[in-house]
Amino acid sequence: MTNNNGLNMTTDSSLTTEKMRLAKNELLRNRMLRPEEVVDYLQVPISWVYEKARLNEIPNKKFGKYLRFPYIDFMIWANSKEALDKLNKRKQ
Repeated sequence: MTNNNGLNMTTDSSLTTEKMRLAKNELLRNRMLRPEEVVDYLQVPISWVYEKARLNEIPNKKFGKYLRFPYIDFMIWANSKEALDKLNKRKQ
């Protein structure tokens, strides 16, 4: 099937879907979480998040006085055995 411009609509649609997927991946790769978002995700006190960041036990970056957590690195960490062990230990 072709459109008015003579382009194959199936291929054009596939390319658009692929571009959207790539754009979403790029947004996630560059996304940074605020400490409050980490607190909401992990259900821990904010003091715990700051302490673990200070000890570099959670992937984090400082932008001047602002602490941020790279989304992908944080999600990998949060789903790792190491993180689950730390969270379980904290809740005991």
